[in-house]
Amino acid sequence: MTNRTAIITGATSGMGEATARKLAALGMNLIITGRNESKLTTLASELNNNIKVVSKSGDISNPNFINELLEFSYTSINPQPSIYILSAGMGLPGSILSSDPDKWREMIELNYISVLHQLRQCAERFIKNPTHEIHDIIVIGSTAGRNPSALNSVYASTKTALIGLVDSLRQELCQHNIRVSLIEPGFTASGFQKAASYSQATLDKLQNELGEMLQPEDIANTIAFMVNQPANIHVDNIRIRPLRQK
Repeated sequence: MTNRTAIITGATSGMGEATARKLAALGMNLIITGRNESKLTTLASELNNNIKVVSKSGDISNPNFINELLEFSYTSINPQPSIYILSAGMGLPGSILSSDPDKWREMIELNYISVLHQLRQCAERFIKNPTHEIHDIIVIGSTAGRNPSALNSVYASTKTALIGLVDSLRQELCQHNIRVSLIEPGFTASGFQKAASYSQATLDKLQNELGEMLQPEDIANTIAFMVNQPANIHVDNIRIRPLRQK
């Protein structure tokens, strides 16, 4: 894996940060992005040891920034990227009747529309400028996409949409030696739920029901497994959840 470079979105916390740390430990060069420039700079400085790590802060829901990120990635580091990991996302508790409608558009823009733009722009780059015998695009979804609940119905719908999107693009790009994959984590102790304004009472209830939750490092290890497969093998979809999560 030492001859590959990865772009990781949402790299300032949770699964994105854990993935950056994992791939760096495996000797991979990185381009990391997120909204918090200070955290990005600190993480890049920490990981920039025997590998090259560069960072660019911005709003990944803005298509213009996606283009800027890819331009930056292809001109600032060698070897050029052959992996793109879509980790940025947001949650929203509540049903259709109880959730905050003012946040619907923001979440749909980030969790789905932005993914469309990232997939298209990244795929175009990988097709035009192949830099490795195999290229990987990995989207982080959620088990909520297949097991929706009235408690998170709007959020779950954005993750359901990713299932069809990712598999459709997989079929389109496999002839170009590009693997498009979906990983669907269950409940993960990543700070994601608190950022999505889940109450502490809800989090405590989940902890009691599920026992030990997944950790961001579990997702990072799974991603490393996926991108480290031989070029003729595609592990295109993995669901991973706490043992007691139904």
